[in-house]
Amino acid sequence: MDASGQWLPLACTLNGSLVQDYFCRILGTDYKELDALAQAGEPGCGGMVMIPYFVGERTPNLPDA
Repeated sequence: MDASGQWLPLACTLNGSLVQDYFCRILGTDYKELDALAQAGEPGCGGMVMIPYFVGERTPNLPDA
């Protein structure tokens, strides 16, 4: 509920496969090979962190809110 006690309708959108598509494209591979590469890597990636919000995190897009 919002501050006035009313329900606030929201919609959530996620990236779907945009992140996988991006890495397949830059590595020149397909999903199957990308999966094999990920499984072959050491857990933790040496501390690397990837934030997968390529098109924002949620909708609606209210940049001035």
